[in-house]
Amino acid sequence: MSVSVRARLAGAGAVAVLAITGGVAAGAAPASVVVRPGTVIVHSGSMCTVAFTGMREDGVGLAFTAGHCRGQDPDEPVFTDTYQPIGHFAAALAEGAGAVTDGDATGFGVIELFPGVTVSSVNDRYHLVLQGQRAVVPGDHICHIGARTGLACGVVTTVNATAISAAMATGHGDSGGPAFVPTGPHTFAIIGDVVAELDDGQTTVIDPIARFLADARAGYGPDWAPIATLPTAQ
Repeated sequence: MSVSVRARLAGAGAVAVLAITGGVAAGAAPASVVVRPGTVIVHSGSMCTVAFTGMREDGVGLAFTAGHCRGQDPDEPVFTDTYQPIGHFAAALAEGAGAVTDGDATGFGVIELFPGVTVSSVNDRYHLVLQGQRAVVPGDHICHIGARTGLACGVVTTVNATAISAAMATGHGDSGGPAFVPTGPHTFAIIGDVVAELDDGQTTVIDPIARFLADARAGYGPDWAPIATLPTAQ
């Protein structure tokens, strides 16, 4: 499948017509800040969503999102939507910027979290726990969580190794957020992260989780594990 993406859901430039342009004020991050699948983040003027969290072998917490969610100033902290600084982008590759694996890299963003910021696999807004990953086929029922759209669901239309498309609504700020298959009343398996919409705003483009993980480990390093079964914080 060749996906013609007309609008990313965050960032700057002509294709990102919905990007936030206002500045972000710094603030003190209390120790109670928890980063989760679906956490809203702001970096260098662009709003995005966290797909999932992880933990580096040395104990540093990590958050993962779309590559284009890193804004123009890589040294600026990443904030929550309530202006709490939570970390900084340690590595990012915007979609289509080049390959870090076998020539088909579709992008990734890795945020190293500040000390005192906790990671979790629980989305507390919708009471959903991330429990692993899954591949999908056309016709599967899936959902996503995003900063603008909230929880939205739809049906997979096409799948290949580098992109999944689905008939599912998305909006500005949803980039990077988790796309998933519900596996129970309060559990889900991630299939990838939202990276773009097509012209009508009703077609979502998703980076498959296997590709995302391969790119992130090649571009950032392999010494970490996703928090995908047992959360460290509720």
